[in-house]
Amino acid sequence: MFSFVYDLLVLVQQNLFFSFGVMAAALVMAVAGLFLMREQPLVERQRVLFLIYLILGLIVVLACLFGGLVLLGQL
Repeated sequence: MFSFVYDLLVLVQQNLFFSFGVMAAALVMAVAGLFLMREQPLVERQRVLFLIYLILGLIVVLACLFGGLVLLGQL
């Protein structure tokens, strides 16, 4: 599991535009999910799935930020 995360971080570090693109997409998905969650009441199962997707999106954002910062530090 740790090696998979490390490989993902190395892959993200190799392409700065890819990392910022994924980060922007994850942020857009999270914001859209928050608006959807606020407008209509969700069933508990859908709410749990949304929270799982939100947590995964935040993990992707943090990984992309870390990869981008490491790449900027190497330049």
